[in-house]
Amino acid sequence: MADLTTNDLVTGIKNQLKAKAAKKADLESGAIVPALAGNLESWAEDVSEVSNSWDETIRSTAGDDPIDTAFGGVLTDIVAKSDFKCDALVTSGYNLLRLASNGGVAVAVGNGWYFPVPHLELGAFGDATKNNGVLLTDKDGNNIKNATVYFKALADGVPTSVNDGVAATYQDVTYNDETFRTYLTSGPGYLIVSGITYADTCAHLAWEDWYDKYVSPTAEDDAGDSISLTALFAAAPNGTGKFLVLGSGGNTVATRATRTSGTQMTITDPIGRVTSPSWTNELQEDEETYKHSLTISGMKADGLAQIEGSDQVLTVVGTTVSYTDTNATAISGAVRYEKATAATANMTLTKTQYALNDCGIEMKSGATGEAYFGCTYSQNVADALSQIAKVKLDISLSVVAEALLYLYNENKALRELLAGKDNAVLPVVKAQSVECDDILTLGVPNVLYSGVEGAPSAANVPDNWDEETMTVWNGCPRKIGQQYVDKVNKKVYYAVAVTGSTNDWVALN
Repeated sequence: MADLTTNDLVTGIKNQLKAKAAKKADLESGAIVPALAGNLESWAEDVSEVSNSWDETIRSTAGDDPIDTAFGGVLTDIVAKSDFKCDALVTSGYNLLRLASNGGVAVAVGNGWYFPVPHLELGAFGDATKNNGVLLTDKDGNNIKNATVYFKALADGVPTSVNDGVAATYQDVTYNDETFRTYLTSGPGYLIVSGITYADTCAHLAWEDWYDKYVSPTAEDDAGDSISLTALFAAAPNGTGKFLVLGSGGNTVATRATRTSGTQMTITDPIGRVTSPSWTNELQEDEETYKHSLTISGMKADGLAQIEGSDQVLTVVGTTVSYTDTNATAISGAVRYEKATAATANMTLTKTQYALNDCGIEMKSGATGEAYFGCTYSQNVADALSQIAKVKLDISLSVVAEALLYLYNENKALRELLAGKDNAVLPVVKAQSVECDDILTLGVPNVLYSGVEGAPSAANVPDNWDEETMTVWNGCPRKIGQQYVDKVNKKVYYAVAVTGSTNDWVALN
C-alpha cells in the first residue's frame, strides 16, 4: 500500500468536513429525521379541530388557542350581538407591517405606517395567557427601541397622520437575559409607527418564544387573507343590510348565518320590520291617556316587538302590540317584531376557508355593531400539549383549588351547625325549622302507637316498631320521655324511668 501524502490527508479531512456539514444541514432542514425524533413526526400529522367564538372586532388569531398555521381557518357561523354588518373577515401574516395592498393589514401614512391591533396586554414573556403586546424587530433579530409609535383607539377612526392619537405605552421586559420593548394599549385600535427602515422591520405580537423572530414585510409566504362579507349582510331578509337583534337580556332573537358548504352560508332571520306602521290611537276613559295599538301580520303570537330608536316598552297580546301614554299620536319609527316563521336566504361566497398566521390577527373589517363569529381551526398534538402546559393546566388547577376551598368551607359550616364552633364532641343542631316524617332517638321513635287496646306490654307491639332494626319489642321504654299511644282507647302513656319494666310507663289520661 502506497504511503499517504500530506495532500491526501488534507483532501480526506476536507471531504469528511463536507460530509459532516451536509449531514448537519440535512438534520436542521428535516431531510434526515433521527430515529427517536421520528416518534414525534406523527404528532404534527395527528391533527384535530378546535373551535371558538369571538365578538371582538380585532383579536389575535384564534384567541388563546394555539393552532397549526398551515391548515388555516374556517368561518362557520355569524350571530348578531347587536345590529351588525362588516365588509370582510381579514387576517394578517406574522409581520403586521405588511401593506394591505400586498395581502397585509398595514397602510402607509405620511412617513410612517399604521396597522390594526387587538387589546395589547402584558401577561409574562414565556407565558401564552396574554398576547404580551407588539414587538419591533430588525432584520438581524434585534429589538428596536428607538421607533416613534402612536396609538389611536378603534372607536376614534382611522389614523390620518403619524402623530394621530397618543404616544403608545410601552414596557421593557427582560427575558432570558435580553430586554425587549413591547407596546401595550388600552383597547383595540391602531399602532402608528415611524422612524424605522420599513424593509428591515418586523412588527409582531409577542407570542410563543419568537421574541426576536424577523419576517420581511414583503416575504412571499407571509401574506394574510380575507373573506368578503358585504353581499352576505346585504342579503339579510330584514331589508336593512344588517344582521339584527330584538329583545334584551336572556330573551332575545337574532339574525344568523351558518356555513353549509365551502362557498355557501344560509341566513336565518327571525326578525321582521313594519317600516310605516299604522297605529290605532284611542283616547281612554280617563280622557288623558291614549292607547296606541298595532296588529302585525306574520308576527309570532306573544312574541317580541319594539319601536326602533325608542325605549318604549310594548305590550304584546297575540299579534297585537300596544302601549299607553299621554300623546295623541304614536311614536314614529319602524316596528321590529319576531316572526312566526323565520325567513331564510342562501348566499354564495367566494370561500369560507381562509389563510392565517397563528401569531397574527383576525379582524372584522369595516364593522359596525357587534357579532359572534364562530371559527374552526386545526391543532396538532404539540399545540394541544403546549396549551395544556402553558395555559389550561394553570386554569384547571385554579378551578380545582377554588372548588376544594368551597367544599372545605361548606363542610366546616355544616360541622359547626352539628357540633357548634366550640364543641366537637357533643353535637348540637341549630336550625330555624325541621320537617320530618318521624323523630327517632336511640334508633326508635319518640312516639310509639298501637292499634291494639291496652297498656304497653310485650304482647302489644307498636305499629311503628321495626324488630329488624329495633330488636325485639319487650313492652319497656327505651328512654325517659318516650310516649306510647293506645289508638283504640285514646290513651297516652309516658315513660318516667328506664329500668327494664313495663311499670316505667305512666298513664297521662
